[in-house]
Amino acid sequence: MLPLSLYYSDEFRLLTTQQLLKAVQQAALCDSENLREQLSALNLTFYATQSSHTQSLETLPDAYRRRPTCIPMTSAQANHRFNVYLKDIEAAREHGLTRIPVIPLELHPNCSVTPSKAPFESILRKLFALAQMAVTNHVQLQLAEPEEGELELWLDLLTHLMPELPSGRLSIALNAGSKRLLPILGYLAKLAREQNKKLRVCISQRGLTKNVASSTDPLIDSEELIKLNFAAACAFLESEYGDRLVPELVITDPTLQPAITSLCRSHDWTGWVELVSSVSPTSDAIEALSSHPCTLRGVHSIDNRFSDAVHNITETPRRAAPIISGQESTANETEQKYCPAAIDTTVGDLTATTEAQARSAFTVAEEAQRLWAGLPLSARIEPLSAFAQLLSEHRIELAALSACETGKTIDDALLEISAALGILRKHLTHIEESLAPITLGSSTGAHSELLPLPLGIVLGLLPWNQPILQFCSKTSAALLTGNAILLKPDTQASLVCSALFRLLLQTALPADLVALMPGPMETTGKYLLDDYRLAAVLFSGSPMDAIDIHRRLSKRVGSQMLPLMSDTGGFHAAMIDVDQDISELLPRLLKSAFCFAGQHPASLRILYIEEGIAEQLEQSLSNALTFLRIGKPESRDADIGPVLSRERMDRAYLHIERFRAKGRLIAQPELRSELEEGYFIPPTLLRLYTIDELQEQVEAPILHLIKFNRDELERTIDELNRSGFAMAFTLFPHDAHLCNSVERKLQISELNIAPEFLFPENLAQNLSGLGLSGTAPLPGTVDYMRTLIRHQRVTRPLKQPG
Repeated sequence: MLPLSLYYSDEFRLLTTQQLLKAVQQAALCDSENLREQLSALNLTFYATQSSHTQSLETLPDAYRRRPTCIPMTSAQANHRFNVYLKDIEAAREHGLTRIPVIPLELHPNCSVTPSKAPFESILRKLFALAQMAVTNHVQLQLAEPEEGELELWLDLLTHLMPELPSGRLSIALNAGSKRLLPILGYLAKLAREQNKKLRVCISQRGLTKNVASSTDPLIDSEELIKLNFAAACAFLESEYGDRLVPELVITDPTLQPAITSLCRSHDWTGWVELVSSVSPTSDAIEALSSHPCTLRGVHSIDNRFSDAVHNITETPRRAAPIISGQESTANETEQKYCPAAIDTTVGDLTATTEAQARSAFTVAEEAQRLWAGLPLSARIEPLSAFAQLLSEHRIELAALSACETGKTIDDALLEISAALGILRKHLTHIEESLAPITLGSSTGAHSELLPLPLGIVLGLLPWNQPILQFCSKTSAALLTGNAILLKPDTQASLVCSALFRLLLQTALPADLVALMPGPMETTGKYLLDDYRLAAVLFSGSPMDAIDIHRRLSKRVGSQMLPLMSDTGGFHAAMIDVDQDISELLPRLLKSAFCFAGQHPASLRILYIEEGIAEQLEQSLSNALTFLRIGKPESRDADIGPVLSRERMDRAYLHIERFRAKGRLIAQPELRSELEEGYFIPPTLLRLYTIDELQEQVEAPILHLIKFNRDELERTIDELNRSGFAMAFTLFPHDAHLCNSVERKLQISELNIAPEFLFPENLAQNLSGLGLSGTAPLPGTVDYMRTLIRHQRVTRPLKQPG
């Protein structure tokens, strides 16, 4: 990143647009403290805040209002949006409007988060057509404020569009909440000077929708820093180097109103003031864990970090081995592990835990747990808070490793890390409440209460499809409640769990308190489950495996009965009635069904569609499948990666072929030939007549469609209840009677009525178990952590003796 002082010095003249564009990319990775130091070093002061002039507050133009996240669009939706823009431009002059804000990503059909390079020319052609129409009608065309992940694409579009338009007829909206604001202005100023044109820039002082940023996040984390950034932008616009930029300023802070008013008047700029309530970010370490991952496509510096991380993994394969008391075992035999996307590529090796090592882990953890339970709560919180910070700092490397080992796309892995950070924050927030004594009341001469005590040594059995989230969820809950924990990851996710475990050991956590026990369930799992010192089991996986574990625990001769908290997934189903807007629901349905290659425990697997809109929705879904990009998981352009193993791929294809033979394959795009070396399955739509036809869970990018008749709703609900998988049901109703019937009669652990996002969009809201979906409470809640403590009843006399 170029020093910010460079933008105000004579050396700025010597910089090229290529150098400035590189600075825009690098600024995304600047940490907040470094940015604060650089901005403070500029000694920028805002203009006099005293002014006798009072400007009336004007209505903020639509161009400055924060747009919602751009959702994916089908071909029909994109063409409709383009036609709407054309009509708006034609009507603008009649209604006295001076500008039309345009969102480029809404101009091309794309059911992904952002467009790949392929549609760039198409977007540019549509923008050019809109720009020419705007010139004809004397209307200014404005690129509405971009998301941070779209910014570099928009700058590229702007660079190509500027030569075709008259000076000053094009503008772009920016935000002072971006760490890249000053480098962007530098780039735009240089570009405008090279083309000898004026360019309008609309800068808002509003913060972006985020409280806390991280070292890989281009958003600013405090209002103070946003003000400094805004001041730096104003200073650059006042300088001789910003003379080609025509600024329009928008602020939210009433204390800056006189200063901005004076500034705009003295330089003949345009300014608006919008007084809105804004939430100041908290400095609380627990709340700081709520930061979201940088799932940014189009930020080249971050793309480069991902590329470097993937390269390092392939050049230096990772290792998963038993780690006891902080020491890794290297004496056992190893087994090579391969990437699901390219089965001839080695990503690491796995060393299975022996019986002697399992016994040793219990021995050292037993003594460490007693000491750990005696520490004050603050001492237990400290290492978990530090672990959360390390997780945030290493998220890119962890996401790359997860992509290489499990086949999960990088963006899906980042979404999982975001959920893991959310779970950690909730555990740290609720732990004090979880460990509070429970008063039972007083009787004659005595007072009784329940005191919480840890269980002892807990075994965490981690799944392959959520290794990061489940590692954080199980580890933090066990440790915060005073337990020791032994972790046995699934063999298909041992490398990423090993990397997480090493981060955990970098904190102040006692090394004897935790152990990593990789290996197959048939051997390593047996050694761990049979030990008499085991106090509880936390399991995530299939229902059949949970039944086997329960059976093994119940057969332990002479040992106590152990609590088994299981999370075994299930069928996530949704129901859509005839009055729904298909275009609005389509992107959410696609993401929920095919995100994580359909392998997330809460991926949408069954969609009930009322008969009146069934044909239309089926056709829309079928058309949209062609826009989902299937590719290598380490690629930022991939929406769907491979499934985990050959066994899962064969099972999924066999399932599809059964339906194809019955003539019930609705849609399935072709798979590209270069993907044949991996475990790839194209997104598929299958027709069901009843949920009873699904005898097993098939974890793949497959969505089953079932038509239903409102008059037969009772039968449909009975089918769902009979399945035994009571995990989650999403309902999109306009009919109150339908909603009430489902709510009263459906036996489900979680019912979502018309949610803004379908799971797994909001991964932090994990589901609780019911029936074949398990027994575990909702992770992150007080109930979840209370399952890891036992209560001792203590009765004391009201009047102490002596």
